[in-house]
Amino acid sequence: MIAFNSDRAGDMNIWVFSLSDASTRQLTHGPGGDFQPNWSPDGTKLAFFSSRTGSPNIFEVDLAGGTPRPVTANSGVNVNPFFSPDGAHLAYQSDHSGRLEVWIMNADGSNTRQVTNTGVTGHFLRWSENARDVVFRCKMMGGSHISFSPDHSRIMDVVGHRVLWVSPVHDGKPEKAYEFPDPGVRIDYPVWSPDGKWVLFDRFRPQGGDIWSITGVE
Repeated sequence: MIAFNSDRAGDMNIWVFSLSDASTRQLTHGPGGDFQPNWSPDGTKLAFFSSRTGSPNIFEVDLAGGTPRPVTANSGVNVNPFFSPDGAHLAYQSDHSGRLEVWIMNADGSNTRQVTNTGVTGHFLRWSENARDVVFRCKMMGGSHISFSPDHSRIMDVVGHRVLWVSPVHDGKPEKAYEFPDPGVRIDYPVWSPDGKWVLFDRFRPQGGDIWSITGVE
């Protein structure tokens, strides 16, 4: 299944698309704007951020549906949640200490703690395979939409909202993966499939946006 946010029903909410039968189902409802769903490792729930209760906070919703549960609840900005590989923790961005930094909490919202003091830019955080480290963007070219390959050997990114790049984590040079010929088209939020065979991304034009995929990314 693919989780995404869409305003097709009026408000920006969380939806899921089934690869097995091509069905689409709305998981969240109501105003406020629900963004950036992230799967729990066991596939039973999604974490996302929303301003449905006022200021941006982290919420969870079960794949079966139901009322979203707040995981954070304060007047600051709490966005971009990402589950640790074991599902025990959530990394997220918060300005609770004055500017956006990386924070970590237990998956139930307890034991929140700040782990950076450098400032954070970009929209995505990524955990290492052993759940000991969090990769984030700070004052660098690109890096806004980073996504690890399944084996964590490469990073997919988009530069200038136009060009997909693949960079080796250790040795080698970044390589251009894809760019639309139409200069009016944006590319955002690339993410590798779990098997590494294809990449999903958001293709946006002034007329609206859709989810696209490409294969054969080496």
